Amino acid sequence: MQTGFWTPLKVGLLTLLVVVALVAGITSVTGTALREHESYVVFAMFDDVSGLRRRSRVQIAGIEVGQIEHIALVGHKAKVTLRIRDDVSLYSNARLNKRSEGLIGDMAIDIHPGNEPPFLTHGDEVIHVVSTGSIDQVFEVLGEITADIQGVTSALRETMGEETTESIQAIVGDLSKLTESVNATILDSSEKISSILGLFEGLTAEIHDVTVGERRTITSILHNVEQVSLQMQDVLTTIQGVVGSGEDDLREGVDDLRKTLARFNHALDEVAVITGQVETVTGKVARGEGTLGRLMLDDGILRDIEGTVSDASDFVDRLMRLQTEVSLGSELHVGRGGARTVAELRLIPRENKWYSIGIVDPVAPSVERIDLTEIIDGEPTTTQTWTTSHSWQLHAYMARRWAFPSWSVTGRFGLFEGSGGLAADLGLLSNRLMVSVEAFEIMSENKPYPRVRALASWSFLNHLYLSGGIDDALNARTISPVGDEGMAARDYFVGGGFFFTDEDLKALLTTVGIPAP
Repeated sequence: MQTGFWTPLKVGLLTLLVVVALVAGITSVTGTALREHESYVVFAMFDDVSGLRRRSRVQIAGIEVGQIEHIALVGHKAKVTLRIRDDVSLYSNARLNKRSEGLIGDMAIDIHPGNEPPFLTHGDEVIHVVSTGSIDQVFEVLGEITADIQGVTSALRETMGEETTESIQAIVGDLSKLTESVNATILDSSEKISSILGLFEGLTAEIHDVTVGERRTITSILHNVEQVSLQMQDVLTTIQGVVGSGEDDLREGVDDLRKTLARFNHALDEVAVITGQVETVTGKVARGEGTLGRLMLDDGILRDIEGTVSDASDFVDRLMRLQTEVSLGSELHVGRGGARTVAELRLIPRENKWYSIGIVDPVAPSVERIDLTEIIDGEPTTTQTWTTSHSWQLHAYMARRWAFPSWSVTGRFGLFEGSGGLAADLGLLSNRLMVSVEAFEIMSENKPYPRVRALASWSFLNHLYLSGGIDDALNARTISPVGDEGMAARDYFVGGGFFFTDEDLKALLTTVGIPAP
């Protein structure tokens, strides 16, 4: 009997030492809350605290300088209380804003300390809080953009009206006048050249008459005339280069001019087509036709979109506020010389409401009655046998806490070691000291009264707790299969354990990293 008691005690002490070492490692990585004598408190009023919660990071230039200590609703705003390290000074024009810390969706508070004295002291308010945008502002900007598009369309319609058509016609008229001037210049130059050639013919006849007696003189004159003719030829070549060598050059110039006008008319046609398409789209939007028109004019669709966005925002907000807590504890029962182990997972959607699920390795085996019916001497005879088994039990319940300034009360309802029951907790000293009473196994066949557990637990170092109490307080002994008193039921226990949150797990993974596959 002595050996059966000391062996579980040694195992329990060794397990507790391992747990303390593990929690000490987690505590050294995650850090603890700021102590009051080395920090001070300020507060700020936020319009929206989605993603923020107690112990969220407060940082300057990416370095943590404090934590959120409390969040409360004051009127229509959220009062966020911040605890800041003493070595960090904030000025009167300090500024706060929320910022996402990563893909998980957690939020932190960034502080810009400011530079205008005086300094903020314990209990002061940070006035400057930067608010984030909302979906309503997005729709407002979208409406302004639509109005600008309609204004541009109206201006384009006015620009491409009757005045533009008259301007194009005036340009075409000026080009026609220019063509006529070029033709007149060419005709006038041709007549002058013909007159000059006529004069040369008359001069040649007179020279022929004179050549009979003045051959030498005429020869000299003809030589001079030849020189003049060459010079005139150069002049005519220059004139032809300016006005064109004939009808072909003029036709080519007119064709080039027509091609240019045709390209200009084609560009104007494309502009007119684009303008018509813009007017058609704008008209459909104004009449509420098409997807964009219905979106802009149908209030029902806009309300549906706003509702969908609001529902999605609420779901994301609830998901971001969900916290988890994992705990593992063990109790050493003095009378039975065994250990009771509990592993538990809490899902905390709100600070004062949570759901818990876990497994329990009980210290006492489960007792079950089996009725056997046999035919003895032609008569049915029922005999009762009792069997014991030792297996893990399901532990699942829901809890609701009512908090007061210096204490709190928590009610729990669900399964306790595989049996329906309920419990109540009294929290003292900021919930570090918890006094609990649990009642379950109400209809047990081997106990005259329900199983009642009364215990007290003390939390310290933000991750460890110690507990002690009495188990099965109402039943001194169990009932044996034959109706006599069986084994001892009431027992005393001491124990301890550790717990950590998803914040501690994320901080641990951030520090040590994730092993590569």
